[in-house]
Amino acid sequence: MKLGGSTVLKRVLDVVLIGAMVYAALLAFGVIRRGGRFEEGRPAPDFKAISVADGKEVALSDFRGKAVLINFFSTGCPSCKRELPHVEEFAENARGGLEVLLVSSDPPEELRAFMAGRSSRIRTLYDPGAAQSSYRVDTIPYLVVVDPQGTIRGDYIGSIKWSDVEPYLPVETSDALENRFIGLSRQSSTRDETTATLSSCQSGNMGSIEAETRCASL
Repeated sequence: MKLGGSTVLKRVLDVVLIGAMVYAALLAFGVIRRGGRFEEGRPAPDFKAISVADGKEVALSDFRGKAVLINFFSTGCPSCKRELPHVEEFAENARGGLEVLLVSSDPPEELRAFMAGRSSRIRTLYDPGAAQSSYRVDTIPYLVVVDPQGTIRGDYIGSIKWSDVEPYLPVETSDALENRFIGLSRQSSTRDETTATLSSCQSGNMGSIEAETRCASL
């Protein structure tokens, strides 16, 4: 059966729409993460943008010697807003070992108002368009990991994991975080042991003189 031009066009548009919906769903559930715009190991394109905090010009190359996470963002992007707390947590956990750049073409006053109520270590930059052009940004949030030597180590659409960033942090930062997590784990174990002992004391199942002594000290 021969199809008319309008029927063919409708079917093509249906296929495109379904494909777009599937792609959006895969992004939302984190199935697709890698951006694939840049080969890992190539130099990160330098760019200049304006700091929303003080109006000064900032360049990516200013942070050479430190790992950088570039987060292309917009205040009108729901996915960007969902991902932002994770990015802020990365900056907090890295304790100065990671520079996070929130790059947006939104008007500076909008960015300033959006970030005003947040206690964040990240640096918010207004980009007139050069940075997004250099990184061929057509989907946000788009995140790029740059190592201390200025080399791209990964680019991601929609979300990023701590394990994507951690290898490029200073050794002392990684060690401090590991010790912190071990300490939290030990604190949790101690709380569990104390709770179990208290439960035994309250039920009268002490079992030994040593246990009775522990109960008396609680």
